[in-house]
Amino acid sequence: MTDYALLWNYPLAAVENAISIGIHLVLGVYQMDTEAFVQGMFEVDSSIRYIAIVDSKYHILTSEHRDGIIPLTTQETDRNFISIIPQIIVEAVEKLSPFLGPVGGITAHYQKALLIFYRFEDLLVIISFNPEQETPFYNRLIEAFRKLSTQHLT
Repeated sequence: MTDYALLWNYPLAAVENAISIGIHLVLGVYQMDTEAFVQGMFEVDSSIRYIAIVDSKYHILTSEHRDGIIPLTTQETDRNFISIIPQIIVEAVEKLSPFLGPVGGITAHYQKALLIFYRFEDLLVIISFNPEQETPFYNRLIEAFRKLSTQHLT
């Protein structure tokens, strides 16, 4: 039995199948197709530059730039940011949840990018846009996000 099977307490064949497929992850109660979700979101809005998905323990499930986009940061910087910062931002903002209700999304506007952090069940999705993107797009994307999340992340 491999370390993966011991760690996750899954049968070896199930663990190796999940690893070999790559885009299908079997963790806890989730069976996800993160690749289909990411590609679906890229199709929804052509201004999306980057998408990352992390689980409830802030492990990176996917981190992808749109094809043809020149990244603003290195892959190492992306992974370091995505594995640390969402936990800090989301946990800080969620301190107001008892007073304001559940957090739907968090935006961060930078000079060179607009980031949105959106919670879906035990997942956090981080989406990057060009900075000139208008924020009224938020409701349209959230509607698409919910539909694609239901189809591909549960």
